[in-house]
Amino acid sequence: MQIKKFFWLATFSVCLTTTQYASLGSPQSEIGRAMNSTTLAVVRLDLQKVQAPELLSFAKRIAPDAVPESAWTGFAAVVTPIYQELQRTDASEILVVGGIAGVPSELPAIVLVDSKKNASEMAKTALVSMLKGQGYEPHDLAGSVVLCSEATWQRMQSSSVARPELTEALEQSASTELSITVAAPERLAEAVADIWPSRLPIESPIQLSPQELMKDVRSLTFSFNDLATPKLDIAANCRSDEGAKRTLNTLLEVAKSLKLDTMQASINVRQASLVFSEESVVSAVRALVKSGNSSSQNMQDSNSLKQIALAMWNFESKYGYIVPRQTVDESGKPLLSWRVHLLPFMDQQALYEKFHLDEPWDSEHNLPLMKEIPFPYQSKEAPEGHTRVQLPVLADDGFWGSEETEWRKVRDITDGTSRTVFAFQTPVEAAVPWTKPADFVVDPNSPLDSMLGGRERALVAQFDGSVQNTPESATNDSMRRNLTHSAGD
Repeated sequence: MQIKKFFWLATFSVCLTTTQYASLGSPQSEIGRAMNSTTLAVVRLDLQKVQAPELLSFAKRIAPDAVPESAWTGFAAVVTPIYQELQRTDASEILVVGGIAGVPSELPAIVLVDSKKNASEMAKTALVSMLKGQGYEPHDLAGSVVLCSEATWQRMQSSSVARPELTEALEQSASTELSITVAAPERLAEAVADIWPSRLPIESPIQLSPQELMKDVRSLTFSFNDLATPKLDIAANCRSDEGAKRTLNTLLEVAKSLKLDTMQASINVRQASLVFSEESVVSAVRALVKSGNSSSQNMQDSNSLKQIALAMWNFESKYGYIVPRQTVDESGKPLLSWRVHLLPFMDQQALYEKFHLDEPWDSEHNLPLMKEIPFPYQSKEAPEGHTRVQLPVLADDGFWGSEETEWRKVRDITDGTSRTVFAFQTPVEAAVPWTKPADFVVDPNSPLDSMLGGRERALVAQFDGSVQNTPESATNDSMRRNLTHSAGD
């Protein structure tokens, strides 16, 4: 495994603890000097309390999938000597300070808090060796060592400001072995609170109101008291008592959606607090990673369907009718799929011109083009050259009937374009060659069930270009209505 990948995971691991901090709010303290109006998060690690094996064991338990099992030995071989070298400097703790300025090009600043007068040079040497080639430069700060980019250092020197909402939260978690504190600058919080969504997208692994949280919460801290038997403490400092109550309810709902067993939940002077067991935390991390991957894929598939729907509209704008499901020769033999004929409207004119439009999809000339499947038609887990993006063919009643006698126009969709299905993503086993004039034949007796194919949800594009997952309230009857276009329902 590459050293750079080890470094980033090592930095993450090293950032998972903290210790008692004196004079935290003072502008002369190390953290005060390292913060400015753009600082968003601070992570702290107690170098004297936490030993390398304990830290590695903790990281492996909490995030077991971060590094493959076979690579943990090599990872430990890289992390342990670096960590031990830092401990030999007699520094008390390490901080990672991240801000919104310079994101994503600038890396977070790393501060090694010095506890002995002669440790600075040792600390500097250890850190420079550890971060060599990562864009960091060493600097001295009130007896501590700061590694950061030159731009970050200049901001520290010129715009150090008091951040009471951040320092207050850090002081509250100072006795814990691990803390990660996040606090948006007040001006940023006020600005984004008005523009953030009231709810997350339906495909998000958790459901909450970003807008409400930004208005209510001043800071959010995640901390572990003991890495040997870790329990996760979440503390939200809020702007009002009512905000603390709303935040606690939101956090409890999030915990429920992640199937986290809450050991303790309380409110104390505008602070909402929850405690979770190690087992719950590990389970939630794994669920979030899995859901995050699924959510990312869902978003990608959603964008692809939107692009295809837009291409359909551009086709209709040019020719005056909606792209036909397939083209046929003089004898009525199917030739090519509608997917081929949308290519010019998807910035794929060059690929479109490669096709012999008067030949079937599997002709000697056209068949090799199946391998050149455009990105919007590509589908996860589908065989090469196959797609799950298909039209729902409902015999007789559907917009996409099995026997079309004429090409339709948008104005023919009298039930409304926002209530009529244009295309959807089929189950994997129903994937077809993208050039083939083949689409998904819907079971007229159970249209929704057949389209889901055993899945909980399916991604559907309406004729107005909107894309969404089938709602939990969907039924076979409601889906049948969405597949027709002029039934008056």
